[in-house]
Amino acid sequence: MSRVLLWLGLPLWLLGSDLSLDNTNFLYHTKDSLGKSYTFDYNRLRLQGDLSGEHLHFKLIVDNETFAASRYLDSPEFTALGEYDADVPFETRTKIQREGDAATRLRLYRLYGEYFGEKSTITLGLMRAA
Repeated sequence: MSRVLLWLGLPLWLLGSDLSLDNTNFLYHTKDSLGKSYTFDYNRLRLQGDLSGEHLHFKLIVDNETFAASRYLDSPEFTALGEYDADVPFETRTKIQREGDAATRLRLYRLYGEYFGEKSTITLGLMRAA
């Protein structure tokens, strides 16, 4: 996963873009639809790149998500999370890779380009709506 982040981030950095890397970690305690309790750790490593020119702006945000807790990984809710597919003509995330008590995936959170004209702005891209 870290190699993919490197391959996405390196070209942006070489093009002179603003590049940032943020880490967020949450400990969740939740119940599933049947009332069974789960505690799990969620970690998100986010790569964000912005590239701007005179009339253009491009943004890329990619998340490396890790879930840790064996009981939660076996729950119906987590299984459904892995089965969700966005309705776009390309893949927006990798398959969930499970290793022991942890699972991880890469997810395209946002990718768009903007053109700024004298009287209008055109924006095309993908934004995740939760």
